[in-house]
Amino acid sequence: MEPTLEELKNTYSKFSDEALIKLATKEASSLRKDALIALLGELTLRNLPQEVIDGVLLQLNYGNEGALENLCNFVRQLPCPRCGLDDKKLNANIVNSVLSIIVWSDWTQELRIACPDCLDLYHSKGNLFTLFCGWWALPGGLYMPLLAFWGNYKQKKLNHQPSTSPFLIEYVSQNLGKIKSNKKNPKMLKAMLSNATIKSLEKTN
Repeated sequence: MEPTLEELKNTYSKFSDEALIKLATKEASSLRKDALIALLGELTLRNLPQEVIDGVLLQLNYGNEGALENLCNFVRQLPCPRCGLDDKKLNANIVNSVLSIIVWSDWTQELRIACPDCLDLYHSKGNLFTLFCGWWALPGGLYMPLLAFWGNYKQKKLNHQPSTSPFLIEYVSQNLGKIKSNKKNPKMLKAMLSNATIKSLEKTN
């Protein structure tokens, strides 16, 4: 049986400030609505940083769709986490690669957030890795590399599109609080984008 709102409030009241902030910035996307409400109340009661509270508000969808769009635009304006340049808008895409050893093959799909030129480079590196490491197993080595090449070919064509990719929208929507609370911390933002993942990929890898 799931805890009630009052039970959640009582639980969060026993958390340290640090634990509450961690919950709000790293795990809020996995909380159900009443847990978010209880968390929001405790954050407000303790007068914790407003950016952390704003992230929970966004997660609760108290902000409108424009709030998500604005945060996506903020991320797209950041310097590329790979090359460091900021003359082209960032976007997100999927990079496929295959590693095969004797009878074992592993097809990996990774999220990459970068400028269009660096996304092209990530796809080229994925293909190069698969070319040298993807064929050395049966039966996976016979077909997985071809699927990875085809996947990268299709995805690479989207790297220079002007619109925000659905992968970036998914990433931002799952990390609202963390992005919001680190808007003035460029080192943390760079680390986040360099190691980005989304739940839809975690289910397939």
